[in-house]
Amino acid sequence: AIGVEALASAANTAIDEYRLPPSADRREFHRVHSLVSDTREKALALVELAENLKRTFRPRGEAADSDP
Repeated sequence: AIGVEALASAANTAIDEYRLPPSADRREFHRVHSLVSDTREKALALVELAENLKRTFRPRGEAADSDP
């Protein structure tokens, strides 16, 4: 999930900075941009859910030994 999130974030940044030439098909560009942005949002939510589940189900006493 972290790899997907990192890939989606990098793709989202790249697509945000990409400039279309005036004659390019903007509809296709916007479709790709929307798909990449949606994937990024879902990947971020998945990573956050995984982190919350790890914190919730961590055995007692392990919390002090792990990441803050």
